[in-house]
Amino acid sequence: MAQAICTRYLGPTNTKGSRIKAFSESQPRGVTTSYSYGAPTNRFAHMKAVAKFKKKFGWSGRMACGGTKDGYCCVFTGSPYSRKHKR
Repeated sequence: MAQAICTRYLGPTNTKGSRIKAFSESQPRGVTTSYSYGAPTNRFAHMKAVAKFKKKFGWSGRMACGGTKDGYCCVFTGSPYSRKHKR
């Protein structure tokens, strides 16, 4: 089953700064990274969250990404993604 990794910007709260959340249908809790205002582009911050998500869940493969109203969504291209099972 192919999976997409989506990201969403989370604004600051009284106790936390701005963040980016990366998640998928199979991993809805996903990962959250701090938003770096010093990043070259907004996309850079979102791709950093996608990379952290892929590393945490053992996913690999090339991805194509595009913007959505909430952030970005990335899908695997070419051969199917591989997933190392972590338990």
